[in-house]
Formats: sequence, structure tokens, C-alpha cells
Amino acid sequence: MDKKKLVKYLERDDARKVRKHLSEVKELLRTSLNSRGQNVLHVAAKSGSSDCLGVILSCGDKEGVAAAADKRDKKGRFPLHLAAEACLKDFSPGLMMDLVEPLVMRHVVEHLI
Repeated sequence: MDKKKLVKYLERDDARKVRKHLSEVKELLRTSLNSRGQNVLHVAAKSGSSDCLGVILSCGDKEGVAAAADKRDKKGRFPLHLAAEACLKDFSPGLMMDLVEPLVMRHVVEHLI
């Protein structure tokens, strides 16, 4: 799947298509999808794609998701910032914690070492 198709699916919150192409989505977790340096979590969060975020966050690649959640775009924003800006009306606390947990865990580990 090319990046443009994935961006289209994320922007449309087409979780069915994202789930169908999950192996390709997992490969793109650490890849910028646009010139703004945003990855799949950034694009889904900015678009208000809560269903797609759920699919991505539960994809089984915890390290990839953590790396994507911990990546800043060119404006210095994490996916969590974009999700908050989008004011996702049906954004569950569980999804919010899935985005926050990798950041918190990284900082806890850094301060323990």
C-alpha cells in the first residue's frame, strides 16, 4: 500500500481498510507519511480517526507503536498533541492512555537508570 492511500484511509477514519492492510501499516509505524514529518499516529490523531487509532494501537507491535507515539513532527508535536487538538468526541480514555503510556514509561526508565 502506498503512503497516499494510507493517509486517505486515516483521514476518512476507514478502520476496516486500515485493519485489512495492518501488516503494511505496522511497517510504516516508524515512517513519515508526509512533508510535516507525521507518522500514522499523527495523521490518524489529527484527522480525529479514533477507530483507526484503536486499530493501530492494538496492532501487536508495541515497540513500533511506542516509537510512533514518541515521535515529534516537524512542529515538535507528538500524536497526543494532535489528538487533543482534534478534540475527538468519542476518544476513549483507554485510547488516550495507550498514547500516553509509552511516553511516561520512557521517561520513568530514563530517570531510574
